Amino acid sequence: PLERLQDFLQGDSYELIIGSLIMTNVFVMAFEFQYLGYQTGHNIDYVHMDKEPSIVWPYAEDVFWHLNIVFTVIFVIDMTTRIAVLGLKFWKVPLNWLDFIVVVGGFAEVVMEDTFPLKSVFLRLLRLVKLARTMRVMRLSRVLESLQLL
Repeated sequence: PLERLQDFLQGDSYELIIGSLIMTNVFVMAFEFQYLGYQTGHNIDYVHMDKEPSIVWPYAEDVFWHLNIVFTVIFVIDMTTRIAVLGLKFWKVPLNWLDFIVVVGGFAEVVMEDTFPLKSVFLRLLRLVKLARTMRVMRLSRVLESLQLL
């Protein structure tokens, strides 16, 4: 049973599921950066950005915050499961180190935002580092090879 679970966690199906979640998270982050850009444009009275961001995108900040928590929880569960099941095999894959750093950073962002006065610039940079996690999706090219044959 443990070997079967290890095979699943290292298999193409699981990588496709997690890769899809990562890409969805990237799209959500892209919309969030768009919203932040609109906020900045509104603050400096940029052309065509005269309406309050909260009117143009109602509840955007709450939606982005909650989606960030959902994705963080999913990725923390993924990480802890893979570490628990794969053990030392997990640490032998270089991209898993990147995953680990990004997931721990994302967790720290969620946990420390209200308790530790981090500057918003630092938090934005941390969010950008999370985009590096999309490198994991690059491993999916092996999964998608069959589509190239069509």
